[in-house]
Amino acid sequence: MFIAFGSIEGTTNKCIHDWAGKTIHKHFARAPLSSRIDLARDLAKSQDATKATQEAFVHSLLTAKKLAESRNLVAHNPLCLVVLQDTLDNTLLEAIAHHTDDSKLLSYEALVDIVGRTELCAEELVQNFVAFRLEKLDFEALKTFPGLGGNHPT
Repeated sequence: MFIAFGSIEGTTNKCIHDWAGKTIHKHFARAPLSSRIDLARDLAKSQDATKATQEAFVHSLLTAKKLAESRNLVAHNPLCLVVLQDTLDNTLLEAIAHHTDDSKLLSYEALVDIVGRTELCAEELVQNFVAFRLEKLDFEALKTFPGLGGNHPT
């Protein structure tokens, strides 16, 4: 989960650096991930790309922002043995529990699901970011690039 979030954070930072410049990136590099995701969403919408490319990237960012809530729960709270008083079937639950909000629990099964979704989100985010670059490539000009075949200008 944390490796996948490293990728998500790296892609978000690269997006801000490439699209907003070094100065803006410098000021946002230490901002909370949710703030950087919001900036990246706005920047994506202003890029010269197809609407489908923009929407796919923004969707990936929104997914990452939602998953970050679970990451924060895991990162800042311990694994506990929770005693459930309102159930007779299973009174003990091994879970990550928020230290001040008893309603925030994350069972092992839910954690496994979130890890899978986070890894998929990280992959999609990178793929969608790369899609912006691919749209900007001039494939016709590449045909005349030395060593790639095609007709070379003389």
